[in-house]
Amino acid sequence: MPLRRGPHDKPIPNQTAATPRETPVAPSAVEVLRRDHRCIDALLNDCLRVAADEHAQAPSADRNALLERLAARLRVHADIEVNLFYPAIPVSALTRATAQLDHAEIVRQLNGLLVPVMPGEDYERRLIALAQLFRSHVGFEEEQLFPQAASLDLEALGIRLAMRRGELLGEQGAD
Repeated sequence: MPLRRGPHDKPIPNQTAATPRETPVAPSAVEVLRRDHRCIDALLNDCLRVAADEHAQAPSADRNALLERLAARLRVHADIEVNLFYPAIPVSALTRATAQLDHAEIVRQLNGLLVPVMPGEDYERRLIALAQLFRSHVGFEEEQLFPQAASLDLEALGIRLAMRRGELLGEQGAD
């Protein structure tokens, strides 16, 4: 005779029972870079917000901390793209050089922002220029370079990018 169970007689799931393990899926190279793009863009927005608030006496320590975090992210992002992603994608030397020059200009502009205590309007103007350059570069990459990467093993490359980013950023590299 089968046991009848009422609505409150449901078996308690065995917490120690073996269940099939889900294999974690590594992010593709494109996902890693897109995530970096979004993180850097958010940091740029935070920096712009703080720069606008400086007229209302926002502490420069906030600005400096955000700018240092932005600088670290941008430099590491440039490193993984220039040294790992760009060499792997099948694009012309001119396209690759254009992308590398964009990164060099982004870092140059960033370094200009890192000088101690710049006047508010000049700082904000330079920050806006950096944000515009970065966003233009992201558009170039996501529209022109990412489609060229479709033939690659994007998961393996994504692992390499994420590992290198983690090495360079340490604790800051965790998403």
